[in-house]
Amino acid sequence: MDRVGRLYWIHISFYMRRNLLMEKREIKKILKAELGEFGFKYVKKGYYYIDDDLIIVVELQYSNYDDTFFINYGFSIKALHPELEYPKENMCDIRGRFILRDESNKIIDFHLNDCSSEEFSATITAESKRIFLPVIEGGINRYFELEPSAIARTTKKARDYLGIEI
Repeated sequence: MDRVGRLYWIHISFYMRRNLLMEKREIKKILKAELGEFGFKYVKKGYYYIDDDLIIVVELQYSNYDDTFFINYGFSIKALHPELEYPKENMCDIRGRFILRDESNKIIDFHLNDCSSEEFSATITAESKRIFLPVIEGGINRYFELEPSAIARTTKKARDYLGIEI
């Protein structure tokens, strides 16, 4: 590649990356607003809901390969981790990921360029009502009633504490 071609490629890469950064700000703004309705607070690059027994954390994960991103969440049982004030999602006892569905109810990835603000906001609200609200109102065992497959993704320590067998 000649010198001019290389400069052109660098310019395009910078332009695309700059647009994605602006998109990230919008995503974070929507997450803060929608999760805030459920009592979440933004702290240390994550969104946290904390009560007497449980910490719920929501974090964004961006793909290194394309404009896809993931919304990961985790439940940390405070009795098992009294030293953790704001755990990262990957340190939680139970972990999951939000999903986006198209009109035919097929699961699709969140793409920064394809997902409108309204669609993203509606998905965050729907997934929060489906996942977090039952847990906030009824405890962590309510999550396993809604997501039985989550038992297999739960740490052994948490399963033992909760009296859950696989």
